[in-house]
Amino acid sequence: MALEPLTAIVPPNTKMPATDEKIRRAVAEAIFGYRRASSVAALASKDFEQHAHNEAFAENSYTYVYHIDTAKALSAMAAADGAYFNAMAAANGLSSNPASSAELTALYQKALDLYYFAMLRNDVDDETAAAVYPRAVQLPSGQVLNKARLVQVDPKFYPAIYEATVAEYRRKGRMHALEDSTSEYSAYLERARQRLATLKR
Repeated sequence: MALEPLTAIVPPNTKMPATDEKIRRAVAEAIFGYRRASSVAALASKDFEQHAHNEAFAENSYTYVYHIDTAKALSAMAAADGAYFNAMAAANGLSSNPASSAELTALYQKALDLYYFAMLRNDVDDETAAAVYPRAVQLPSGQVLNKARLVQVDPKFYPAIYEATVAEYRRKGRMHALEDSTSEYSAYLERARQRLATLKR
């Protein structure tokens, strides 16, 4: 998994130089690790949701919303990375049942959408969101788009909102603030974009 940033642009059908038993065991362990990570993150998001709906934790509900959003995104990303790695392994006779390019694209698009959503809802300051979101996208209902109403937005519009938000932070000379707040998962965002670009070639 530590090699993911280095292999982000490697096609899923790439041939590997070694296929001995040691490599075969390592591949099996890696595939298991991805699946476990996805399952654990999904369970964590459900646990956070239970806490968020508990009145005893009401005053910390914002913290739980952030954890819910990022756990869901992490689960989707681990599932996508695991499927991609499995496809690479299968291309070399080290695994089976590889996902198709269309399936891999759908998995990474889901992960990317969830990370965009997590960032736009939790890591953009209220002032910037209020200034940018309504200009970037208009809701069919006629309501003004804000962070609370992001759930009403079709995910295909997330990139436009993201780009407009980045442009606003740069205009204000505050890009470092956004980078700091998203540092926890910015590498995942970039890898999802890279993998989607690779799959479209």
